[in-house]
Amino acid sequence: MPPLPLDVFLRRRQRSLVLKLVQMAEDTPEDLLILTTVRDATLPAVSHALMVAMLAISLARLMDFRRRDLVRLGVCALSHNIGEALLPPELLDLPREPTEAEQAVARQHPLLGMRHLLEHFGFEIPIVERALASVEHHIHYDGHGYPELGHAPAHIFSRIIAVADVYNGLVRDVPLRVGYPPDQAMKLVNRRATTQLDPFMVRQFLRLIGRYPPGTLVELDSGEYALVVGPGGGLEPLTRPRVLVLTDSDGYEVEDLMTVDLGDRHARRRAWKRTIVRTRDSRNLAAPVARYLFADRVEVEPEKLDIDDESLRKRSDVDRREAVARRFVATGQSFAPGELPRDVRDIPGTDEEG
Repeated sequence: MPPLPLDVFLRRRQRSLVLKLVQMAEDTPEDLLILTTVRDATLPAVSHALMVAMLAISLARLMDFRRRDLVRLGVCALSHNIGEALLPPELLDLPREPTEAEQAVARQHPLLGMRHLLEHFGFEIPIVERALASVEHHIHYDGHGYPELGHAPAHIFSRIIAVADVYNGLVRDVPLRVGYPPDQAMKLVNRRATTQLDPFMVRQFLRLIGRYPPGTLVELDSGEYALVVGPGGGLEPLTRPRVLVLTDSDGYEVEDLMTVDLGDRHARRRAWKRTIVRTRDSRNLAAPVARYLFADRVEVEPEKLDIDDESLRKRSDVDRREAVARRFVATGQSFAPGELPRDVRDIPGTDEEG
């Protein structure tokens, strides 16, 4: 049997990687999101493409995409920036701000990627999808961006990848800027809804990672410091996530890490056990975020989630489901940084009598 051409071999390896990511998104979606907190400064381009693929697959799974479509999306996400490999290498690591001429050259990478894919791999549907993702992921929802086509991205894969690309571009370190903390990056993504990004995709992305994305370092009112692991199980999963407690109330690192749900209340009174006071910069930790998130930990079961409140139990099943659903109305609104409501009553259109 003759050896496979290199391009066919690489495409098969790429598909194999995406299949593993899709399987992980279906079996352990929280772990896949935690993987996106890993930062590899030695391979920035490869690491960025992989993180975008993870985020895009996770977002599409939240929207109930079929498995085959998740695979197609993942392959497109891995190669969305392929055009950058065709740029002069010195443009990618400039120690200064690029000139207008250099910016014009760099902005050719979406077209270069599309041309490369179509010329070398043909016009089969999967290749055309990859080419569209390459050429459209920098086109804004309002028609601006580059290349200038005058309309919003046509393919749904491009709109999903654009959100993941912007978010990961904000949290990663680049030559002239350190990455934003995850919660600040999410605020900036939310600000770009309706202009640069599809507002529907931004709302779904907020549902996916919450107000405090995985890897966000938070200070609790108990004096403890914790890392956000994933959404909580209560009525306010956007503002009361599950966290990994790193220190005690005196600031000393705990020996046994434990995960708690901030939707947990005291059994005999309605007071929250823990509440987020403020976020902190995770670079101040003694070790990388991923080291804590992948360490052994104890899962502490909530004593009384707010979803088990007596006022909800007295209602009918329909009313209870509607009350829970209203807590997610925030994902259907766009808010500027710092304006994300902490209570459902602050959200337009969710006034509730009684």
